[in-house]
Amino acid sequence: MFDRSKWELKIQDPEEVAHLSKALGISPICARLLINRGYSDAHSARAFIDCKNASLENPYLLRDMDKAVARIKSALENGEKITVYGDYDVDGVTAVTVLYTYLRDRGANVDYYIPSRENEGYGLNPAAIETIAENGSSLIITVDTGITAVEDVDFAKKAGVDVVITDHHQCRDVLPAAEAVVNPHRPDCDYPFKELSGVGVAFKTVCALEAAFSYNEKYDSSVSDSMCKKYIDLVAIGTVADVMPLIDENRIIVSKGLKMLRYTKRPGLKALMKFSGIDMSKPGKITAATIGYTIEPRINAAGRMSSATRAVQLFLSESERAAEVIAEELCSTNRYRQDVEEKILKDAIEQIERERDPENEKVLVLADDNWHHGVIGIVASRLTEKFGLPCILISFDGSGDEGKGSARSIKGINLADALAACSDTLIRYGGHEQAAGL
Repeated sequence: MFDRSKWELKIQDPEEVAHLSKALGISPICARLLINRGYSDAHSARAFIDCKNASLENPYLLRDMDKAVARIKSALENGEKITVYGDYDVDGVTAVTVLYTYLRDRGANVDYYIPSRENEGYGLNPAAIETIAENGSSLIITVDTGITAVEDVDFAKKAGVDVVITDHHQCRDVLPAAEAVVNPHRPDCDYPFKELSGVGVAFKTVCALEAAFSYNEKYDSSVSDSMCKKYIDLVAIGTVADVMPLIDENRIIVSKGLKMLRYTKRPGLKALMKFSGIDMSKPGKITAATIGYTIEPRINAAGRMSSATRAVQLFLSESERAAEVIAEELCSTNRYRQDVEEKILKDAIEQIERERDPENEKVLVLADDNWHHGVIGIVASRLTEKFGLPCILISFDGSGDEGKGSARSIKGINLADALAACSDTLIRYGGHEQAAGL
């Protein structure tokens, strides 16, 4: 079991601490903390502290971004119907909202599609592609998904639909044969920051498109500045919700996003914060923790327990009354999610106590026919925290032979690699180092 009493104390070079403290005019304690986080020189430490004047990287440094922009621009100019296809978590929902809104405002014939967690599961699937093709779309742009969809992209091509992939999950050896594959984790991608969220990559795509449409294909910081004024609050929400490290570009995104969120004019966000009990009269109190512990669970509840499209509809709402109806609904759904989560957690702990020995286990793999697979990821996370072990929860949902699982890990154990090592036993899988699905 995880022993919380064990502390790992880091020792810093006193001269290094004194130098950094003097160079930045900060206390020795702050200097020690910065050094612990890897910012031992004055330049990198100053950049970490001061996000105000920091600028975001050129999106065209992402591999295939030029190809993605060319195909999307061609679709707009030729009046093709475009479908933005996203994941059902907060990262995916915000990514769908950002890219859909940008394309809509550009005059595109665009809609969006988010698969049902319960009936379709994660990622692209043939049935969804057929529906999208039947509805007249000739281009699918994925956000926060698609990097492992090799067979699905081939299926889409046969159905007459091109695919542009934007994603941030771990790549496999073979990439899908899409029109473009934009992902900072591509081995051949030289983008300097690898830890963007799915909505972060979608935002980069929007910035690149804006440069192509409004700046004669030339990108400079004014492009991202103008796009930040429209979307950075949503990008910050998705970045925090997906537990991306708040360093480098993510730190800039969240810093700018929080400032926008504190004075948001979006009816959906205002309504959600109202029904969540967030005091808008104290905007300085709205922090990354507010997103992680208050906003994120309510948006996620839609995709876990009902339909993630309701969360998109909340963000797109222009009517205060309509926004309040959806916000109240999401808060109610989240309360139901909490009840279901507590029951599964109780069942899982009883199963561990009855059948397992955490003191001598390397991983916990638990399964049940009756667990709601929209919630098992949260429970896996709580069990990993409680027992200090990687945990996989699988719900067979009464189907018997095929189950859906969610996994959470500890530092040093890469879930993406672990699942790849046993891929011959899995129908499909994907995810990050610390969180994955199967």
